[in-house]
Amino acid sequence: MTEYTVLLPEYHPKQEAFVYAHEKRIVVKAGRRGGKTVGVGGRAVERFLDGARVLYATPTAEQIGRFWSTVTTALADPIRDGIYAKNETEHTIELVGTEQRIKAKTAWNADTLRGDYGDE
Repeated sequence: MTEYTVLLPEYHPKQEAFVYAHEKRIVVKAGRRGGKTVGVGGRAVERFLDGARVLYATPTAEQIGRFWSTVTTALADPIRDGIYAKNETEHTIELVGTEQRIKAKTAWNADTLRGDYGDE
């Protein structure tokens, strides 16, 4: 298998607390620009690399941008090498032929999440 680099963000101590948390449910209370989205993006990549199916849902499409930037930057090498397939329109990165993927989507009401699921 080809070696590739994953460029995860450097986490500050408050981000590390939730990025590496093992609890089933995590609540992050932080102000604007506190690193929540970047931390969650890094966590999503780490869980994805462990074989998880990650679903990131947010109320508005604008909020997907920073998350998507973090995820695609981290996985740029394996995406470029064809290890993972990226779909910019659907905001998905997946290991083709498996359930392993990262998906970012809006969730402005419960119906927008119907039929989808994630381990994380």
